[in-house]
Amino acid sequence: MILSPFVPINPDETLMSWAARLAAIHVGETLVPFLRDIGLHPDEMLTGSDVAITRLAEVTGADLDDLRRQTIQTLEWRRYDLRGERFETEFMKGSDVSCCPACLLDDDEEAQSVLMRRGRLAWRLRPVRTCPIHGITLLDRPYIDWSDRFHQMGVVFPETGQSLRALADEQVRREVSPLQTYVTDRLDGKTGPAWLDEQGIELGARASEMLGLALEFGRKPNLRKMTADKWDRAGSVGFEFTRRGEEGVREALGEVQRRAWFDDRIPSQSGPQMVFGRIYQWLNFSKNRKEVGPIRQVVREHILDTMYVVPGTKLMGEDVVAARKHTVGSLSKLSGVHPKTLRNALALAGLIPDRSVTGGEALFDAKEGVRVVDELADAVTQLHLPAYMNATRSQVIILVEGGFLKRMMDVGSSARASSSISKREVHAFLDSISRDVQVVDVLPAGVWPINKATQKARVTTEEVIRLLQNGALKNVYRVKGEEGYLSIQVDPEEIKEHFVPDPETTPLGVHLTAKALGMSGAAVKAFLLEGLIETATLSEGASETKLNGIMPEAVRHFKRTYVGLMQLGQELGMHHMTLKNALRDLGIKPVADPAVLTVTLFKRTDIPPEFYKNVF
Repeated sequence: MILSPFVPINPDETLMSWAARLAAIHVGETLVPFLRDIGLHPDEMLTGSDVAITRLAEVTGADLDDLRRQTIQTLEWRRYDLRGERFETEFMKGSDVSCCPACLLDDDEEAQSVLMRRGRLAWRLRPVRTCPIHGITLLDRPYIDWSDRFHQMGVVFPETGQSLRALADEQVRREVSPLQTYVTDRLDGKTGPAWLDEQGIELGARASEMLGLALEFGRKPNLRKMTADKWDRAGSVGFEFTRRGEEGVREALGEVQRRAWFDDRIPSQSGPQMVFGRIYQWLNFSKNRKEVGPIRQVVREHILDTMYVVPGTKLMGEDVVAARKHTVGSLSKLSGVHPKTLRNALALAGLIPDRSVTGGEALFDAKEGVRVVDELADAVTQLHLPAYMNATRSQVIILVEGGFLKRMMDVGSSARASSSISKREVHAFLDSISRDVQVVDVLPAGVWPINKATQKARVTTEEVIRLLQNGALKNVYRVKGEEGYLSIQVDPEEIKEHFVPDPETTPLGVHLTAKALGMSGAAVKAFLLEGLIETATLSEGASETKLNGIMPEAVRHFKRTYVGLMQLGQELGMHHMTLKNALRDLGIKPVADPAVLTVTLFKRTDIPPEFYKNVF
């Protein structure tokens, strides 16, 4: 027998709500007695079983698919299905019954009995906290009686008339969150952001809420004090990032890091739990290891890409095989290199943007950082560089000051470190000037080592080096079995062909001379007044002769003859104050009053040979 009249199920209500309305219409009772009358156990209705759906279809003539579409079906313990979407208990309101009082008022206007009120399907879902029709927060009431589990609106919310209106007026007015809209749209079969659509509806919603939780309420809010309103705000904030997929999630994680490091002053060496708080705890310490979706892997990859994680650490359930990133502190601790020395070397290598950077931003590729440490350990000081690369001391000075050989860092961390040059740098330089070398048993006539060839061609060492590096010279030789800088032989006559006019005849002004010497213009002017640099006449006027032209050879003569204290310290690998005291103790005095010259200048011939044997 089919019940009459036929009552269609509303597309916004639950199966239980529809059954409760059937009970009110046909027997004037609440739901449970009606279920027993049609031979259906109440538990079948609570689980939304196929038995319940089929029996209700039989007694009403309703379409099975229409009924199933409005039913939250229990699959197994704490697992449910709604319209093909699978989720766990936490995605529903649990032991709370929700309603919009204004919607119940609308129901009362259409029917004479409170038992005819509809329980909306969306009200059963935790991310749904706002009525999209009336723009007010939903009202939640906990179960009091066993029958409350059937979510009969007229039973759980018995208020009518002005009492119900008062409840509606008390609810906070607000807009529907974008996360709630996404959830309800998805259940209606609409497509949304790809990253969210590719995972379970509960997983995407939870990921959005947890990201928003950290951004809106800090890294470690008290979850027990999180109200429905706060969770709604968290979901709205987080959805704006999750809707953009992995890129958006990483942007949110980066903002959490930035606030931790720079607003909360969390030490840069702190681990991911300290930085990410509840997000990390949720993903890393889940007691029942319930599914959380792709956000776990995104967060894991982000941590590895933006923080130092000790190899062997179990991160998000997987062991970390090797660190991808280092901080100055972590690499200093691992390598034993002083943080200041290491920071300077990393900055010079371009791995960190500035030597003053600390905290989370001072992060760099782990492999490249280890390479810099290895180079520091394998570097050679400028003092020992002539022997290492088979060059004269003066040529090494020219190559370093000309930028062809770069020190691993500037002066400041230690005398040795500031004068050290990577062996890789040395070999790269030698390779750059040797690419056109012809290896012979006997040298042809007319070729000379670079330092001799420059004198005969009347050009600078820098100019010959550039010719070699650019492949401009063809007559380049090396005797078989010889290696290093002085083994390279070039033709002065070929070199001359590349310079017209001869630069040796072009005088330098004070500025260029200062640049060549690595000193200030004031110092150069003082040298001129003291007669330490030979000058040439540039022009003769009617009233005076200008003596301010300095020939390149005069500059080279000065550099061969004199050396400043700071420069000598770099060459010897000694701190300038240690060097100054040692020279003073030996009675070696500067060539003139440093206050007059603005620099402390010595004659090279006054420096004892023992200093170059590194005995100090």
